[in-house]
Amino acid sequence: MIINELFGYTSADNPVLMSLINAFILCAALPLIGMVINFITDNIFGSLLNRLFRSSNAYYFFHNYITAPGVIIHELSHLLLALVTFCKVTKVELFRPRGNRLGGVEYMPRGSAIWNCVQMTLVSCAPVISGMFISSFLITWFMAGVIPGFLIPFALYLLICVILHMNMSGQDIKVYIKGVWIFFILFFVYFLVLGKK
Repeated sequence: MIINELFGYTSADNPVLMSLINAFILCAALPLIGMVINFITDNIFGSLLNRLFRSSNAYYFFHNYITAPGVIIHELSHLLLALVTFCKVTKVELFRPRGNRLGGVEYMPRGSAIWNCVQMTLVSCAPVISGMFISSFLITWFMAGVIPGFLIPFALYLLICVILHMNMSGQDIKVYIKGVWIFFILFFVYFLVLGKK
């Protein structure tokens, strides 16, 4: 279990507490990754880019337009998880910059209340999941030397685009929080049963 590996506690010490902590860590991980990406890109990378080009709009232009493939992948991940979980998709904008909003996927959960929670949680964190998958895939290919030399600049560009947009918006986090309780319960039960073995 996660907390056992980090701190050396065993589930025999307090299986309920250990299971609660492990479930919380798993449920908090994706939004935290998204928030860290947001902080790094907006505050650190944004400041550096604005200073480099001596313009307060340099980062805005770079993030909103130069890395547009990342926006499209971000929105496609929302769309894919909405379709896979049988949500009713009502509107798709893969890339349409308006202020801080660069695109969007609007959907309506369908089914039971529990299934709605699954849908909301998975759709809202889809960009982080797809971003981690695509980034690890590209990095693995780089390290294995599989990408032909002439495609390396494009692959690096795509990697930057994906990383800059593998985050969760404020709206995504609100939706995630509404539905994540079902996963918290599942993880808690899983860790509790695992701890008793």
